[in-house]
Amino acid sequence: MDRINPNNVIKAGDIIPFGKYIWRVLHVNDDNALIITENIVELRGYHTNHHINTTWEQCELRQYLNSKFYSMFNDSERTHIMQTSVKNADNEVYGTNGGNDTVDKIFLLSLDEAERYFKDDADRIADYDNEASYWWLRSPGRVKNIAIRVNRKGAIYPLGNFTNYHSVGVRPALLMKL
Repeated sequence: MDRINPNNVIKAGDIIPFGKYIWRVLHVNDDNALIITENIVELRGYHTNHHINTTWEQCELRQYLNSKFYSMFNDSERTHIMQTSVKNADNEVYGTNGGNDTVDKIFLLSLDEAERYFKDDADRIADYDNEASYWWLRSPGRVKNIAIRVNRKGAIYPLGNFTNYHSVGVRPALLMKL
């Protein structure tokens, strides 16, 4: 496929196929679109050892998304996945350091992005195996070995969960060249 949409008619809120997943368009800007999987693609921990202070830059989930998960796209699809400057802000409620900014092809949404691109809690609800489930954000929680998550009802939980929880879902996001 040379272009995702040759008529450039993609707009925020659209549901589109890309790779082997269905994605929701969160934002369109010039010739690219920020997209997130419509539902949770798998349950996975943010980082194996929750006794270690971990930021998005250092976590195992980031490494997985930008290697193994990224490799699931074919060569043509990969040409549409843009390198993205990812801002890793501090947790505004608890003051936890967000770590260094990163450059990623695949990433999780931040707390700010999850609030900005979804109209309300109900809009953030995501399923895993046809059942609403928790999903990770890349932002830090109350302390450095905790990451923020969205709960089953779509509410953002800024306190977060220990990073080794494997029952939390993954909703990858990426910047797609149109």
